[in-house]
Amino acid sequence: MIKQMCVLLGFVPVLLHAQDLVLTDKEGNVVENAVVSLLDLEAKTPDAIEIMDQKHKQFVPHLLVVQKGQKVAFPNSDDIRHHVYSFSPIKPFEIRLYQGEQPPPPVEFDESGLVVLGCNIHDDMIGYIYVADNHPAMLTNDKGVVSIPSSYRGRLGVWHELLESGDLEMKAYGDDWKQGSALSINLLPSFEDDL
Repeated sequence: MIKQMCVLLGFVPVLLHAQDLVLTDKEGNVVENAVVSLLDLEAKTPDAIEIMDQKHKQFVPHLLVVQKGQKVAFPNSDDIRHHVYSFSPIKPFEIRLYQGEQPPPPVEFDESGLVVLGCNIHDDMIGYIYVADNHPAMLTNDKGVVSIPSSYRGRLGVWHELLESGDLEMKAYGDDWKQGSALSINLLPSFEDDL
């Protein structure tokens, strides 16, 4: 089940071109690599082919954001073979065993949603492709920050791999949003928290 949450936010106009929004968890820790989508704006599908590489038995990047209709190439920079697959309903596919030789043709992601990637040889290899429904979408940085156009007023969609909610959640915010405001989301504990 795709874990995602949509948030309704009101924005106040400012003189800046962008405002920073900080995503935090319920303990106040910043949340990096969360997808934030501007659901009331449209984005065209880029012609550029995105890259989901395999390095050191990991998908790189761990989370890739693309637009519906965009293509993704899956090169293998490891010196071992990988067998990439997805059973996700929006894009089941398989790229059989291959190594650094000629990469397979890019895969087109023609439906929006979340694609979970795996490798049939290396079970701990997990990656994600978030396919936006032709809305601007971006990732929070290592400080949990994402920049939102200052003129934007509307809904935000937020997704993170540890998001606690399995269903769509809506939260309403007033017009008091300002530069550097924090938005808290509920996350499940990560495996790394237990180490």
